[in-house]
Amino acid sequence: MIINTEVRDYTQNGRFVLDAKGNKQKFLCVSYIDKEGLAKTFTYIIPQDQMYQWKYAKRGETPDPSFQSWDFKPVIKEPLKSKMTEQRVHEIMLDLRRWYPDNPMIQAFDEMNTPKTAYCDIEVDVQDDGFPDPKNAKNPVNTISVVYEDTVYVLGLAMLTDDEQKWIAEKITEHCKQFTTDYKFVYRPHVNEVSLLMDFFTNFVKPIPCITGWNWFGYDWPYLVNRAKKLGMYIDFLSLTNEWFKYKPQQAKEGDDPVMVPLHKCMYDYMEVFKKWDQSIKPKESLALDWVAGKVLGVKKVVHQLGFKEMWEQQKKEYVFYNGIDSVLVREIDMKLRTSDVFFALATLMRTPLLVAFSSTKSIEIVQAEYIYQDEEHPRIFPNMKKNIEQSEGYEGAFVFEPIPGVYNNVLTLDYASLYPTTIRQFNISPETFLFKDPNHTPTADEIKCTSGAVYTKKINGFIPKILTDFYGKRKAYKKQMVAAEKEKYRLNEIYERRFGKSYLED
Repeated sequence: MIINTEVRDYTQNGRFVLDAKGNKQKFLCVSYIDKEGLAKTFTYIIPQDQMYQWKYAKRGETPDPSFQSWDFKPVIKEPLKSKMTEQRVHEIMLDLRRWYPDNPMIQAFDEMNTPKTAYCDIEVDVQDDGFPDPKNAKNPVNTISVVYEDTVYVLGLAMLTDDEQKWIAEKITEHCKQFTTDYKFVYRPHVNEVSLLMDFFTNFVKPIPCITGWNWFGYDWPYLVNRAKKLGMYIDFLSLTNEWFKYKPQQAKEGDDPVMVPLHKCMYDYMEVFKKWDQSIKPKESLALDWVAGKVLGVKKVVHQLGFKEMWEQQKKEYVFYNGIDSVLVREIDMKLRTSDVFFALATLMRTPLLVAFSSTKSIEIVQAEYIYQDEEHPRIFPNMKKNIEQSEGYEGAFVFEPIPGVYNNVLTLDYASLYPTTIRQFNISPETFLFKDPNHTPTADEIKCTSGAVYTKKINGFIPKILTDFYGKRKAYKKQMVAAEKEKYRLNEIYERRFGKSYLED
């Protein structure tokens, strides 16, 4: 599973490395998760003859002999003058898979490996004006909880006695008694906020392969980043290459700033994953952690009588206990539902960097580029080009018959499974197979005419129907595996019942 890809200048001792022609040497850095759930990196020095982008060939230019554009027009390789496009990076990665099929690091790009993950939550100082906005991050961070494997760590500004820490450990055990994990508790006190944040960044975010939390990108992470910036802290080191990128969370509202995420750091928002892919709870009446935990686990957050301001001032041990349980609940939700596995599997299947899996359009773009680039009959590419689309320009969507007003009896509604994919495959609908639209046209033997009047050629197989046919085949195969796994589950449960006198399905 890929975390990120990045093309950057190759430097040694702070100086650019030049190739034989005096050009700056660049390399591709790919971060990924290996079989052990650890984050690793692969680097590839890009030869100068691969530093190009595709463009449509003009009259008089010699077209490339191996490739055409997606619509079968001549193309040329233009020397790269600016940033390498995402599509070109993906082409290089496809070539690497083809050139080095036995390289275990490259093989790991396409393995569905689950990262070792820490579940985190922060509590910030609350005053009479309420919770501070993460954009301003004006108040100190009081505590940060991190649950990693079987240990609950809380980093805090409170100086707790041994007896208070023992009380918290016992309360965590009591609150989590129905879970299978026997959680240990470790408290890490700090004399100031800078020390607390640096402990978290250095000893947890940096070394742990993956970081997540509930509403992590909606509040906690942007607050931590902006708070560190306000305190003048240097945290670029959280990225392997000291580079960060902008990410727009799914729950972001219009006008919200994007979240800054370190490149090559596996990080995501569990609430985003739950909202988008969980199928266990319908309808989702709320995305509040307390409600979701109650529905999924039967265990809710810690109940407290005081407000956050008063609890921090008067009951610091309860405050630390509350913070620790929040992270435990996220881990337990993940352990039970494994919704994150759907997220990881989709990113692996689509061969996208992890967070790109949230974007349907980006994923589709990558898959389309991959299929036409590796087409054995007609290897093609999407040339780099600028599109100037007017705001007022519209696009025709689905074909809808004109209604005839009136009152009708015996009306029947039909809903067809996979209607659009099936229609696309049946009529070979694809951008490069479209010929024209004429409701009065009589199709030839090499043409397919749709009800709307759109006419498509049958001389070539469109790449969109090819993709859908391939994925449909995979879907059937996986469904067979699911049925077999379901039968095996009940067979094993019968053996378990005979041996232990109870069903493990009820646990």
